[in-house]
Amino acid sequence: MAAGADVSRQSLSPMRRFNPILVARYEKDSWVAYYQHKWFSLLRLLISLVQSTYGLSLWQAIRVGIPLTRAQMAFAPQENDVPQAIEYMQVFFAYIKEKHGEVFDPHAAALAEVSWWVVHRKFFGRSDQPEVIEAVACAYAAAYRVDPATVREAAYHRARAMVYSDGWVLSERDPNDPRLQQEEDELIKSYTALRQAVS
Repeated sequence: MAAGADVSRQSLSPMRRFNPILVARYEKDSWVAYYQHKWFSLLRLLISLVQSTYGLSLWQAIRVGIPLTRAQMAFAPQENDVPQAIEYMQVFFAYIKEKHGEVFDPHAAALAEVSWWVVHRKFFGRSDQPEVIEAVACAYAAAYRVDPATVREAAYHRARAMVYSDGWVLSERDPNDPRLQQEEDELIKSYTALRQAVS
């Protein structure tokens, strides 16, 4: 039984075997760079984030980090370009699907991903609302081909992380603000729950 379980774990796609602590740290730092509009820093951080999350080589991560950053830049302005963001995210997910042999629909995954960005912006400052949690759960479900209910705990903690992030954005954005550590702590809980749900 134990040997079989080990074989099963080893055969999992790399995107289902990530390190929650590492992913959480890079995501928190990426959110900080995004809200500071430090696009080069964001690109560098997103490359590290996708390496850690999806088990890619540096060159693979650079290749998909560029459309991922462009998607963020398309969405960032108040008068944002949601269709453009979805298009870039579809390029991103198509590459991930090809590399890992996953069975998700890249367009559906891109649409669900950008949809949670839209919902988060609507509820900015009160991001732990059920609508945000559900949107994040649906994004996870689309990318990992699971029932949204199985990833709702992960979505809840990611939404809690957004609450701390939103508070930081609405304040003086002090790099030593304790809310950034609270944000990272919630992201660790989120990615721990996500890995358990999809592996």
